[in-house]
Amino acid sequence: ESLILGRGKASLAALQAQLRAAHLRAAAWLSTLRAMLEEIAAPEQVPAFVSVRLWVGTWNMGNAAPEPQELRDWLGLDDTTHDIYAIGMQEAHFSLSSKNLPVPRIGSAPPNSS
Repeated sequence: ESLILGRGKASLAALQAQLRAAHLRAAAWLSTLRAMLEEIAAPEQVPAFVSVRLWVGTWNMGNAAPEPQELRDWLGLDDTTHDIYAIGMQEAHFSLSSKNLPVPRIGSAPPNSS
């Protein structure tokens, strides 16, 4: 923005008013810039926590595939579902196939149920 220069007391008063207005705009701009820089330099806020349902269990399988309903009951699939399942197995030396271990889908009905 250009300043209007002229002669006389009226011109001087107008020039002073323009300088004050420019000073106020510059101060506001600097204040905004300072706030932005402080926000950038501030450490990141801790993210909000999200609740998750976690199911953790271990099963000694005795080297035999579990019955589908037994597995379903153990996981509690008919009662509730969880967001994360962590499963540990011991003595699980058997061959898996669709014949001996049909894997139930979460939220589905148990195999062979009516």
